Amino acid sequence: MSHVWIERKDELQRDKTNMPDFIYNRIDLFSQNYEILNIHDDEITYCVEVDYNERKATLGMWLNPISQAAFNGVIEYIFNNHMHISIIQYEYGYVAKGHTVPKNHFKIDLPETVDELIERLSSKGRYNIKREKLLLEKYFGSYSVEEYTKNNFPSEIIEDYFNMKKKTHNTDYHMTPNEYMEHYHVTDIYVLKISDRVASIILSCEQCGVVYIENLTYDVEYAKYSVGQILYDIYLGRLIEKGKTKIFLAGGNLDYKRRYGSVEEQTYNCIIFKSKFEESVYAFKEKLRRNVKPKLLSFVVKRKK
Repeated sequence: MSHVWIERKDELQRDKTNMPDFIYNRIDLFSQNYEILNIHDDEITYCVEVDYNERKATLGMWLNPISQAAFNGVIEYIFNNHMHISIIQYEYGYVAKGHTVPKNHFKIDLPETVDELIERLSSKGRYNIKREKLLLEKYFGSYSVEEYTKNNFPSEIIEDYFNMKKKTHNTDYHMTPNEYMEHYHVTDIYVLKISDRVASIILSCEQCGVVYIENLTYDVEYAKYSVGQILYDIYLGRLIEKGKTKIFLAGGNLDYKRRYGSVEEQTYNCIIFKSKFEESVYAFKEKLRRNVKPKLLSFVVKRKK
């Protein structure tokens, strides 16, 4: 039987834990009310950072290889030492507990050189990306990729991003460009331009050792020219030139996430309730949302027809 004990730390001891150095694990970089917990399970030390917001605690568990015993110790510690906390939540964890939603997750261990990255593509993949770039030059003369940081980006770029997302996903963020950059921890922006027109945008979080691609979008008028894929190819190359070694891509089924030697893993988004009654109410509402509402919507659409 393993023996687990927990100690609070005032700062992260990076050399003593194997928690991925990643923005959504590094809660100390953006939270005003957090704890850094070192969890000792026999001879192994794990680390979990915790954000406290009213009655909710959010854990930095993103691909965190913590043992089940150590994780159970974290849950017990929070509920016993923070009596006002009634809900604990986290995303993309390897361990599952409470109300659990399975999620896939993609990650790439980046090679040392851009040539090695391209070699990870099949011969057809290498041909296609080269052909797509040549077609872009053939039809539009040339294209360029510009990079900005959170300290020097033109607000118009994020406005373009908002407009593209509105067209492709009908998303309205209700934020200013600066609010968006702050809320989603974006540090770098990559923009593919054709003449002076923005054709594709990548928003990237690069403040930690592990990079996160926060979002990728494109102008629908250039969709058939694969501008998003071209920018993504150039983006990965620039990360390698910066010395980055790993990128997390979250989940989903988009084709670009499966390329360049990406690894798909099983993870879990979880919510843990202190109260069994509150947990049962939440589970009922989720079942209603997943099963009843889609059927009701389908019925309404059929009636309208």
